Order: sequence, then structure tokens, then C-alpha cells
Amino acid sequence: MVIIQSKFIGNFVIGDNIVQNLRVLAVLYAQYNLADTANKRLLCKPIVVLLGSIVEASLHDLHTRIRTFTV
Repeated sequence: MVIIQSKFIGNFVIGDNIVQNLRVLAVLYAQYNLADTANKRLLCKPIVVLLGSIVEASLHDLHTRIRTFTV
């Protein structure tokens, strides 16, 4: 496994949260692809909520970095 150092996310706790949510999304999308129509409807809401939380965490980190002028 290759680890690439990135300074895109300034707060590692937020970065860890984003990575965890992306892993959960991968599992949800895998189940979504295998599911029938009724179960696909059930999986839509958790997928949307996780996507929203990833966007919120990214925007929060970006806003904090802009406000504090850190790179």
C-alpha cells in the first residue's frame, strides 16, 4: 500500500472521518448494486446522508483554513 502525504485536509480528525465515511459508502454502493428495487430505495437515504456529511466536513475544513490563513 502506498501512502501519499497530503495537506488537503488540515485537521486529521476530519480527514479520518472523511476516509471512514468513504469506506462505508463503498460498502453501501456495493450492496446497492446487488439489491433489488425495494432494497435500493432503502439504501438511498443513508448514501445521501453520508455524501452530505463528507461535503460538510470538506467545506468546514476549507472554511477553517481560509479563516485562519493556513495552508
